Amino acid sequence: MGREGQNKRSERMKQEILDTAMEIGIEEGFEALTVRKISDRMDYTTGVIYHHFKDKQEIIGEIQKNANLEMKKRISAVLKPDGGFIENTTRVFHSIMELAINERERYNLIVLDKYSTNKNEENSQFLHLLEANIQKGIELGEIKKVDVKKTALCIWSSFLGFNLIMSKTKSIAMEEAEELFKVQTSLIFNGLKK
Repeated sequence: MGREGQNKRSERMKQEILDTAMEIGIEEGFEALTVRKISDRMDYTTGVIYHHFKDKQEIIGEIQKNANLEMKKRISAVLKPDGGFIENTTRVFHSIMELAINERERYNLIVLDKYSTNKNEENSQFLHLLEANIQKGIELGEIKKVDVKKTALCIWSSFLGFNLIMSKTKSIAMEEAEELFKVQTSLIFNGLKK
């Protein structure tokens, strides 16, 4: 087998390891994830896992990176280029709320960034996007003039806390979450409207 074939096989194995780790993390929580559990589920030795990844943290870091790419795609998919600040921000945070309800462990991995070694980098990208949308809302006269950075941080932390509660409270069904989301957005955006 040539080098290209070996590289493809190695990449497939890495992806299989990541997929298995994600399954375990979603089922049991990422705190419970171990290299041994991955190797047992895959029916390989731990040496195979360590051949591809240095340790559990590197596996989680790679999953985190892929999950953040998924989140960026999710956000891009709901943003309307001609949408205003309130519409786009509502669409983004609603999409994130759906993730928090429907895929609780994935939400915790992506948004809470609990296991990442570069936490501030990813959060700052999302905050910069929110800041740009707030600035657009001010320029379009949709919302009153505010301190963009402080407002972005307040909105981000408010929705982050809201969705954390959604992800941790399994008794909250989507229907109830939708009603709570309406209250949340109303409280935040009514305070910003001109």
